[in-house]
Amino acid sequence: MGFFDFLGGGSSEDAGGVETAKNPLTVATKFTPLRMRSHKDEYVTLEIAVKNNLAQKQLVSIDALLPKGAKLGFDRLGIHKFKEERLGVVAPGETKRFSLQLYGNTNTKPDSYEIEILGYSHYLDYKKVLNHVKKVVCLRVV
Repeated sequence: MGFFDFLGGGSSEDAGGVETAKNPLTVATKFTPLRMRSHKDEYVTLEIAVKNNLAQKQLVSIDALLPKGAKLGFDRLGIHKFKEERLGVVAPGETKRFSLQLYGNTNTKPDSYEIEILGYSHYLDYKKVLNHVKKVVCLRVV
C-alpha cells in the first residue's frame, strides 16, 4: 500500500480482480412520440441505450417497471407492468440499443407516469448481480 492509497488514489480493482466503478453503466432513454394521447388505443416507443463505462466486458440486463395503478402496459391489454431485457455481453465503451412499446387504452387518464428503469451488470450468469444503476423517466399522457 502506497501513500496515494490513503488519499483515495488506489486502483479500482478489488481483491477478486473484478473492476468496479461508481457508474458501471450509463442508461439513456427517449420516447417516440414524446407523449401519449389519453383514452386512445395506441402506443409509445421507449428507446433505451446502455453504455459500458468499464474497461472490461460486462454481462448486462435491463428491467423496466410501470406504476401499478396506471392503465398502461407492455402489452395491448395493459396487464404486464414489468419487462426484462437480457442484452448479453457488452464490450468496453460499447453501446447497445433496444426499444420497448408502452401501450395505452381507452381507460388511460391524462397524467405523468414514472417508469423505473434498472440496469444490472452481472457476474458469470444472470443470477448474480455485481452492480446496478437506476433511472426514472416520466411519460406524459395528455
